[in-house]
Amino acid sequence: MDVDTAKFVLDENQLNFAGKAFNFTDNNSFNRLFNFRIYCQREISADNSQGDPKPEIQKNCLNFMTLNGNAEDNKEFASLQYDLDGADENQKTQFVATVKTFDFRKKQISANIPVFKSTSKSVSGLYSINATGLLFTCSKDEGIQTLDATRLINGCLNDLSANAFKANLDDSKQKTGFDLDFNNLTVKNKVLSTSVNSVAIRDANSSSTINIRNLNLKCRKEIGSNLLEVSNVIRDCISYSEIGIGEVASNNNLTAQDQSSNKNIFITTNAGSISVQAEVTFLGITKKVTVSGTISYDEKSKKIMLVITDSRLPLGINSVKLVMYFLKKSLASKVIQIDNNLITVSI
Repeated sequence: MDVDTAKFVLDENQLNFAGKAFNFTDNNSFNRLFNFRIYCQREISADNSQGDPKPEIQKNCLNFMTLNGNAEDNKEFASLQYDLDGADENQKTQFVATVKTFDFRKKQISANIPVFKSTSKSVSGLYSINATGLLFTCSKDEGIQTLDATRLINGCLNDLSANAFKANLDDSKQKTGFDLDFNNLTVKNKVLSTSVNSVAIRDANSSSTINIRNLNLKCRKEIGSNLLEVSNVIRDCISYSEIGIGEVASNNNLTAQDQSSNKNIFITTNAGSISVQAEVTFLGITKKVTVSGTISYDEKSKKIMLVITDSRLPLGINSVKLVMYFLKKSLASKVIQIDNNLITVSI
């Protein structure tokens, strides 16, 4: 433990700790704070108003804590870094944040975090999340009495409500990235719901980008899955989801004729089956089509695979081959590969 220029108050009812820097190492984790103030308070009940001569600091802080900037140094924001080593040297997780307020209460965690970065390192590569404007509340198990980061994070991600924020996700192994502009995001009763103004799917191996606008998503969120891992979200959503998309546009950075879009898309998935309704546009021709088939996700290769088995076109025409022709002309890229009736999406 290292402390720089700090003030510390501890009595039977409170802990008040402020300073320029604080480092704390515990087994496989490393915690660092800058320009911070931590205030913890013991819950005082009617039959125990005199306080406890031996305060349980961790328990008290996990039930009532506020972290913010050090007011004595006129600091509006605190800085937080948390490192967690995995089972071997190739696994490591790091969280870095600029914090305006971060609160623990008995059954709830809430925060106003202007800047947040999460980095996960494993043998498969580096996976990072950068977010700005995070303002959220989430659930906390009141039975937690010692610092258990994994349990706190899992509980929070299974009962969560977040306001508008922006995020960038990058995967070094797949060389893909996502730029997201969220309107809101909630997780409740094993259901993930979100409204996203725009999503850009980038492929570092080429100049192609898939742009999605006005995305509304409702899908399954299993208790054990990690909301910070795209592969976990995709796996759960494939099992059951309802997705509405205003427009999908692909741009291979070639000529204007190589740019295309599909509008008013509605997708449902359930137990491996998928149904898609969309307005497909290519070279000024717009057709409303419906396709159905099967969907699966290979977590090892991080690829979504759709096999189209049925289709419906205007005037009662049924032709999977014709639908695949339009889709290949309008969507095929380094991210989306189309071969006969198989669509492969690399994530």
